[in-house]
Order: sequence, then structure tokens, then C-alpha cells
Amino acid sequence: MTLENATEDAVDWAIRENLLDGLFKKEKSQIMGNILCEFDQDVYERDIFQDGKDEGIAEGSRTKALEAARNLLSLRVLTEEQIAQTVGLPLDEIAQLK
Repeated sequence: MTLENATEDAVDWAIRENLLDGLFKKEKSQIMGNILCEFDQDVYERDIFQDGKDEGIAEGSRTKALEAARNLLSLRVLTEEQIAQTVGLPLDEIAQLK
């Protein structure tokens, strides 16, 4: 018997036995999908790694933008609006740095 057939038989049995007050009947397709969904550890770890990498890059970019904004503010050559536009930060953050 395949995994899909065994799963369907088990869900059908749960429906006949009225387990969980009919939940299996209402949610049969969702339950089948969840049970039959294969978990790939390698894909999961790769996705988690990429998410962390992307987050680190974004944080590094933000840190550099803040540093650049502080330097530009100390030069007193550009307006806060110009600095915000140059470094890509919101104007209110530039004002807070001042």
C-alpha cells in the first residue's frame, strides 16, 4: 500500500468513526496535503541560511548608511533632506542622528 493510500484509508476511518467531532470530514483535503507533504531537510536548511544571509546583508547596509549619514551631518554641507536621499534612510532617522 502506498503512503497516499494508507493516509487516505486512515482519514476515511477517522471520518467513519466521527473522530474529533467531524474535523477530519471538514478538513480532509488539508489533512491529506499536510500528511503527504514531504519535508526536505536540505532545502529547509538552505532556506534558513539564505534568510539569515539576506538579513545580515540588510543590517550591514543599514549600518553603513547610518555611518555615512553621521559623516555627512558632521560636514554640514547638505541638508537633512539631501542626506536622507543620498544614503536612502527616512528623513526622521536623519533628524534623530542630528
